[in-house]
Amino acid sequence: MYWFKKILANSNNKTETALGIETLGGIMTPIINEGENLPIRKAQIFSTAEDNQPIVSIRIMQGKKDMALSDCILIGEFEVLDIMPAPRGVPQIEVLFDVNEKGAVNVTARDKSTGKKFKYNVKGEKILSKKDFDDYADETKDDSNEEGESSNGVDTGFFVDNKGHIITNFHVVSKSKNKTKILFEHEEIQAKLISYDENLDLALIKIKTKNKDFIKFSNNTPKKAQNILVAGYPYGKAISDDLKITSGTINSLKGILNDTSMLQIDATINPGNSGGPIVDKESGCLVGVATAKLSKDFTKKNFGEESENTNFGIKSSQVKDFLDANNVEYKITNQKLKVSELEKSTVFIFS
Repeated sequence: MYWFKKILANSNNKTETALGIETLGGIMTPIINEGENLPIRKAQIFSTAEDNQPIVSIRIMQGKKDMALSDCILIGEFEVLDIMPAPRGVPQIEVLFDVNEKGAVNVTARDKSTGKKFKYNVKGEKILSKKDFDDYADETKDDSNEEGESSNGVDTGFFVDNKGHIITNFHVVSKSKNKTKILFEHEEIQAKLISYDENLDLALIKIKTKNKDFIKFSNNTPKKAQNILVAGYPYGKAISDDLKITSGTINSLKGILNDTSMLQIDATINPGNSGGPIVDKESGCLVGVATAKLSKDFTKKNFGEESENTNFGIKSSQVKDFLDANNVEYKITNQKLKVSELEKSTVFIFS
């Protein structure tokens, strides 16, 4: 076990990287930070993201504070099972990291309502030394630069009023916070993070520059087989700086694990589409916010087949509630789609 201690801590017996878990929105939430003295025991309380969610996956990550999840390393995972039915956010799952003086890492998740415990022991070979971790991060960054702008750097958002308020995904801005910029009328403009909802994966940002065009809402609820358009900037400027618009239909009014705050669509979504508007093809009114796609690797592993265009969005009703909570007025209308309006309402986001 001495070798394990050596790679996790420095000569002063302090941790050199952070340990935490993946949380909703694609971020790494540290539980043990860099510079902590060993031995150490620290815990945090987490909850469910959906109503009546029976299982929570605990994905153990090694990284650094405020680091994007994609730059962290997965060092172990396990599940909390048999969670009692309850509204999302009600169950309390205590996740405890226990690192002894020799550097052995044990993670325990306890369902506080039932007392059930689920444990995972991280194997020594899974954790990288600080040098190896930094080399890995540099290599990842170099690969990203060679491939052009990645989805971590450029995503999508859209105006919801003429006062500079923009909606996007929380995971788009979670790393940069108030360093986010947008490209508007060929100028890079600093945006301020006003509010966010980690569970819904929504964020509200604002620019000082006033805009004319914005996405409107309707009082109609989404329907299966409804024709929709998805607007965004997949792959950033590596392809072009022109807004890309794909078409499709609503396949389901529920998301993964029967999440009723989401809907499933078959319009193409690629890296960089995150945070972009999903609008009705006839009216141009908001139907949802593009947020995720089911990867081919996942479906191949779990179902034996690669999925085609199994994508998800956050329902516009959730966006309305989010804007109401933040005292942002939006417009309800019945109109005809104007592609030029959609183009001027949708923006590049640099995170």
